[in-house]
Amino acid sequence: MTAPLNLASLDLNLMVIFDALMKDRHLSRAGDRVGLSQPAMSHALRRLRGVLGDDLFIRRGGAMDPTPRALALADPIGGALDRLRAALDTEPEFEPATAERSFTLTMSDASAAHLLPNLIPRLRTSAPGVDIDLLASGAREGTEHLLSGAADLGLGVFPNLPERLHCEPVQTLKMVCIADRAHPALSGGMTLQAFLTLPHVGVDIGQGTGANVDSLIETMGLRRRIMLRVPHFLIVASVVIGSDLLAVVPSAILREEEKAHLTIHELPVALPEIAIHIAWRARQSQDPALRWLRKAVAEAIRQPFWRATPIQNCACR
Repeated sequence: MTAPLNLASLDLNLMVIFDALMKDRHLSRAGDRVGLSQPAMSHALRRLRGVLGDDLFIRRGGAMDPTPRALALADPIGGALDRLRAALDTEPEFEPATAERSFTLTMSDASAAHLLPNLIPRLRTSAPGVDIDLLASGAREGTEHLLSGAADLGLGVFPNLPERLHCEPVQTLKMVCIADRAHPALSGGMTLQAFLTLPHVGVDIGQGTGANVDSLIETMGLRRRIMLRVPHFLIVASVVIGSDLLAVVPSAILREEEKAHLTIHELPVALPEIAIHIAWRARQSQDPALRWLRKAVAEAIRQPFWRATPIQNCACR
């Protein structure tokens, strides 16, 4: 039987370093986070390995990949540090007007294109000291970013979240079929036959997300022809314009200048609306700063796409 760890001899700084390595997966970047040089970080990692009896992080290329033992310790250690910070924090409330803090968000390109033009003017006006880092991701990567602590908040489609993550719905997206306004085969409107036989641009947003169009269509015993498959929605309209391709997209992402060249059809098959959620680590549900950020993101994402609010009282004016 392994002897119990003597907490009295444990250097708490090693837990802070472990948490930084879990978030950054890189020795130098984790060192920047905690204010240590790379040699000092290497020495601390050797001590961590000795204390916890595991390699913890394996170097692969330029990254430090956590071992199963490190992954199992990540949430308990990160949660304990969060609670300790909260207990020692002398400012129980978050004051956005004076705060200087950086947040990391994880989301798809399409979600970022919708959110940021609406969110950034709000932050520059109400929270000028707040900085945002963005990690591009799909549903799977977004979940991993949140679980590892690399991101504070996620936005997107998050099916089957583990218990360590919480989420709330902020938006539903209606799916429509778009075609070039001069498409010769659709002068009489969209039919099921045209929808299934004409070539499509398909967006691969991942199996198991509950939002994969082809998976939903196939449950009805139907199949459409995908001539071009792309990883995100932002380029779809520009590809459809001037071509004979169709595409199924959320209506909210279409810009006015794109709509001028498109016809927007109701789908000839019944597809559910896509639910967009904000997700975060459950242990940070009561963090005042993250509560404020969740509210700011929710308000911004509910604004129309490409309808950013002008910056008021900005220092640049």
